[in-house]
Amino acid sequence: MASLIRRGEGQGARISFTADFHEIVSGRPLNGRCRVRYDPFRIVPASDYARPTPLTMYVVFHPVADAAKRYVYDIPYPLRANLWDPAGQRLTINQWVPLPDKCDELEFWFSYESRARRKVWDSDYGKNFWIRFPLNDLHVDHAEITSARDSGQSGQFQVKISTVPAIDTVSIRWRPIHSSDVGRHTFDLLAEGSTDSTKVWTTGSKGIAVPLAPSLVFDILYTAKGHLYTDDNEGTWYVVGPDTITGSIAQ
Repeated sequence: MASLIRRGEGQGARISFTADFHEIVSGRPLNGRCRVRYDPFRIVPASDYARPTPLTMYVVFHPVADAAKRYVYDIPYPLRANLWDPAGQRLTINQWVPLPDKCDELEFWFSYESRARRKVWDSDYGKNFWIRFPLNDLHVDHAEITSARDSGQSGQFQVKISTVPAIDTVSIRWRPIHSSDVGRHTFDLLAEGSTDSTKVWTTGSKGIAVPLAPSLVFDILYTAKGHLYTDDNEGTWYVVGPDTITGSIAQ
């Protein structure tokens, strides 16, 4: 029996705000904290590269707090254009952020006042950045491709995912692993039951009709409290092949 690989298990939580305006979540909170990495190239104007002023990070810990906690950072070095790095491996600000008990959702935004006294915001155009940790929110219990009974050229893709009760909807996006030119297909999973601690979502008894490809890759879209989140297995997607069943996900 093969099993899918779940990235980030056993690793501490990290949230990266990269220079190319991506927000990347990895790991899960350990010891009540997460690490936040922020690339100042996101917010500092080129006119301030030689002598940047401090920037401010705001964090709201939902649902346990309504007011934002404020962190102010000095940037003790000039920002040279040749050091711009989309992966954020060079000039980043690092901060360990304590997480209150029962906090399951974080809201971030950032501000910077330039030397010309102009206020700059990094806030997803006023919507702010909403962060959850997929390793805490969901688990892929089962993923399988089986041959359709009426054809050796097609298959049935079945998925079962368990989530925490706060999750409102779950969808998967899939495509054949060797068909990058084929657009991803989206399927909304069905709510099949719930308990006080878990909701169960599946593709239904018929599954999804798919080509009988060597393997499929998929990621997961889910919503909570009106916000959309993605679990793409930390950028590697989930891979499932014909007659592969997962009862648990191993690293």
